[in-house]
Amino acid sequence: MSDEVKSPWEKFWAAITFARFFRLVLLFLLAALIYSIWSGGIGTTITGLGQWFDHAGEVNFARGLITFLIVAATITIALLLVSFGLYSRTDEKDTEFWKLKFSLSKDVLTAFMGILGTIMGFYYAEDRVSTASIPTLNQTVQQTPISELEKDGFAALLAKDYTKASQSFADAYKLNFSYHNVGDINQLLKDHADQFNKAGKDSKLADPVWTEVFCAIAQRKLTIGMTDDMIGQVRKNCPTYDPGANTAAAGAGNTAAATNSSISNSNSAVNK
Repeated sequence: MSDEVKSPWEKFWAAITFARFFRLVLLFLLAALIYSIWSGGIGTTITGLGQWFDHAGEVNFARGLITFLIVAATITIALLLVSFGLYSRTDEKDTEFWKLKFSLSKDVLTAFMGILGTIMGFYYAEDRVSTASIPTLNQTVQQTPISELEKDGFAALLAKDYTKASQSFADAYKLNFSYHNVGDINQLLKDHADQFNKAGKDSKLADPVWTEVFCAIAQRKLTIGMTDDMIGQVRKNCPTYDPGANTAAAGAGNTAAATNSSISNSNSAVNK
């Protein structure tokens, strides 16, 4: 068929080749670059590049940049393959050669699509947790079993079950030795381990040891985490507990200090 009998549409399709289409894409990208420099000015562009390099080290910015580059490469390869299939003009003798190149190009496109899917899955489909909140989350996760162990330990103490109490506070100590008074009570029970082992199940021998334990808890105020009822039971199991002992001792100390101060002042006056 000659050019004279071809329709304008057929002439248009015949004029579009892969090489020409590729040149149009490059010209479009070059025009976009020139426009961005022209509209913002060279100084603004250089400043923007400086800021771009500053942000390149940030995690979220780097993720976005990597995703953009992979998406752009994938779309570009796909467009080139489509344009090659639609607009390429090849001789029949080169058909097998171009089929092989087209097949290899599809393999490359498949690889980029796999990379893109992996990036989207890891970067945007995950549940993001800030690294700054990890210690807080760990503490929250740990405090739940510690509080339960501490509660079980208090119940075992009041029930005078040394085995369960010592085990509960030992386990709590392993999780967080600084939680409430876990460390002090654990050490207190370890200090009385030999006495409890000798007493065994004989309540007459074990009761005096329990009295020492309860008095130590009451006098040293190792009651953080206990309810008011528990604190009352601990004090009830300590016959020698005196709530005003610390206050009285402090008052006696203050009185002695005041007396010494008065004596010193008197001596100073006499010497003068």
